[in-house]
Amino acid sequence: QSGTILQQSFVVTFVVRNQQCIECQAEFRQGSWKNLVQVRQRVGHKRTFLYLEQLILKHGAHRGALNIETFRDGMDFYFPDKGK
Repeated sequence: QSGTILQQSFVVTFVVRNQQCIECQAEFRQGSWKNLVQVRQRVGHKRTFLYLEQLILKHGAHRGALNIETFRDGMDFYFPDKGK
């Protein structure tokens, strides 16, 4: 038996991408949050929730939040640090 050898040349391009660890990515990313406060009220009336919303606005507790999401039965507050 005679063996056949097949030879081919081609160009290979390597791309090296530097990556950061997850903690470092979060540190430099704008708007990254570490703490989430979820407020929910599952009742027919919303009196307590409306009162809480007035207190939050009155005392400026919303100022340190990165984002505030509203839902049918509550709100989520995203904060950058625990003390904000």
